[in-house]
Amino acid sequence: MLELQGLALIDETGRPLWSELNFTLRPGEVTAIVGPVGSGKTSLLGAICGLTPSGWRGKLSGKRVLVGVDITALKPHQTADRIGLVSQNPEHGFVTERVLDELAFGGEQLGINLDELHQRMRDVLELLGLEHLAGRKVFEISGGEKQLIAIASVLTSGQQYLLLDEPLARLDTDNRERVLALIQNLARERNIAVVITAHEESSLTGLVDQVVRLNRAIAAAPVSQPPRARDSEQGRDIDALTRAILSEGTPIEAMQLSAAFGAKQVFADLDFSIARGEVVALTGVNGAGKSTLLDCIYNRLERDLDCVMLPQEAADLLMFDSVQLELDDSDRVTHSPQGTTLARLNQLGFDLPLHVHPRDLSAGQQLALVLAIQLTRPAKLLLLDEPNRALDAQTLTTLAQALKAVAAKGTAVLLVSHDAEFIGATATRVLRLENARLSQVEP
Repeated sequence: MLELQGLALIDETGRPLWSELNFTLRPGEVTAIVGPVGSGKTSLLGAICGLTPSGWRGKLSGKRVLVGVDITALKPHQTADRIGLVSQNPEHGFVTERVLDELAFGGEQLGINLDELHQRMRDVLELLGLEHLAGRKVFEISGGEKQLIAIASVLTSGQQYLLLDEPLARLDTDNRERVLALIQNLARERNIAVVITAHEESSLTGLVDQVVRLNRAIAAAPVSQPPRARDSEQGRDIDALTRAILSEGTPIEAMQLSAAFGAKQVFADLDFSIARGEVVALTGVNGAGKSTLLDCIYNRLERDLDCVMLPQEAADLLMFDSVQLELDDSDRVTHSPQGTTLARLNQLGFDLPLHVHPRDLSAGQQLALVLAIQLTRPAKLLLLDEPNRALDAQTLTTLAQALKAVAAKGTAVLLVSHDAEFIGATATRVLRLENARLSQVEP
């Protein structure tokens, strides 16, 4: 078992993220770390595996004791055979180009016999239903598929303690259920200690054995038992792309819109329109081509129309060395009075430290910052790729209200999401991309 004793984390301003956390990770049990955006969930996972506070301007105290041995001073690579981490942005951890190479990499570094490693790879691909991705390159697959491959890579390496940072955030309904069943199987059948972070405990009902609750200011913390878009999706060349036509008048129309990657047709001859003032949700399974469709629309319309896009990797749009500089640049670019973007950020429910580097923010805080910047820009069309990812329920409610307010002023909003509740609270119409075709469904 892995005991966490008296863990406390203080940021560079002296503000405690959490303090005096005491809990134990036991093989065969699932532990959930829950809390709103910015409460320190990712930092706590980093403390468990030894990553925090490396590269982070703060102070960590407390102990990690693994089966009676104090491992507090050990670096992540020294415990990598026991503790595995899947980060919130899995592509940041990819080190190879091909899916199979990525699956093999961790096991190779740990010296696992090649025959055994290859068998593990086959077993994991079958377990997760990912055989169809075996021959692909990691940057040719969707965000949700990357999440699954990152989980598969850690499973192939065979660590006894598995840390998953919001593993459900990018997944469609079927894959969410598959991963939840997998987590239960890993704990109950394979005797692995699994730690999973989430915003809401309710999403993990019936799965977890203990819950560590964090809040935004300090741990509440009892442990309870129960950029500018590219001409591609994730960097792929689009070699079959027809035209998107902007009609004068109220609706924004995309006609005969197609995309393919090599021989694979992602979608073909799509015709649809979005009226000014509408909020339209785009749904579909992981890998259906939703991000590609947003990229195509943006790249065809942004020169003819005031079009703003929030990509799936929102942090790619953060270019400056502090939150304050990001806010100032937004006000300057939009010719807005100083403080306009900050006010928008506060309306979303965030009071971020202005002097910190954006890369030191949590994924949810980064997303909120970019949302505030993009919502400040006047636009006739606003494209959002999974804006609800990494946000807690309270922030999602505020975001839904903000998007409806933007639409009420005449902006057309097209957003990608798997979250049915968020879609229901936000969208006036729902489109589904499936089998290279687009259809309208009931919201």
